[in-house]
Amino acid sequence: MLTRINRVQLAGPHRDPKPWVSLLGAKIVGEGRIACLGAQRTQLRLGTGFVDLLQPDGPGPVADAVAARGAHLYSGGVSTHQFDALLQRLKDKCIEPVLEHDCIYLSDRQTGGFGMHLVISREENLPPVGDVDHLYEVSYLVEDSDAVTNHLADIFGLDSANFVSYVNSRFQYKGWLTLFEANKLSRFEIITPTGDGTTMQRFFSKFGQSTYMCYAETGKLPEIEARAASTGAEHTPQRPEGQKNADLIFLHPTTLKGTMLGLSRRTRAWHWSGQPDKVERVD
Repeated sequence: MLTRINRVQLAGPHRDPKPWVSLLGAKIVGEGRIACLGAQRTQLRLGTGFVDLLQPDGPGPVADAVAARGAHLYSGGVSTHQFDALLQRLKDKCIEPVLEHDCIYLSDRQTGGFGMHLVISREENLPPVGDVDHLYEVSYLVEDSDAVTNHLADIFGLDSANFVSYVNSRFQYKGWLTLFEANKLSRFEIITPTGDGTTMQRFFSKFGQSTYMCYAETGKLPEIEARAASTGAEHTPQRPEGQKNADLIFLHPTTLKGTMLGLSRRTRAWHWSGQPDKVERVD
């Protein structure tokens, strides 16, 4: 019943849109308040979706989250063509979400207690903004990736035939990509660290089950890499041996004021998403 990843929400003591605007070409489209989160919001358009910068303005979920984690990726956002039917499905499962700004807000407790806050909105056909094509993944670290993946399939009516399981021996984790629709990249990444001493394991030991990072696809990876390098923004490119341009760039949390964003060149994400034949070759 979910269509695509269409939003990420960052929580922090301040709202600073500058890196999103200067590095990625995001556009500020609104200011306001989300009462159920106890937060002021600066909303940006990026790609075919949104980036919400949240700052607590009193007691509430965002204030609690910032006190616990500082600036961080607070929530993912998804869209659906079946908004009313999905709302009823949640109620049938004894989940009573908050409705605000024509969105469904779900807390960590309501989604299963593994760190997933979620905002669900109606599907919109929005033109891309900036140098990002679209968001396609929000990643979660969990204790049991199999159990959490099955739980999400149940509450959101996802078709597990579209899911991709994998083991990453380099970074030492395993898990699932819960592709919402066949032949489309949007999904949750539900992963469990498997090795000691890795960056992911240290993060997991510190924060427990939680949001970890997010991904987007872009046709302008060389331009973004050059911009990051020229401004001294912390980033890590990955390029195959002998290839001039990177396939993937990670913009660090210090750069984007709280979240790691992975940017992959067009089609490259299919290499690890179950259909490597879709990856377009480059020099």
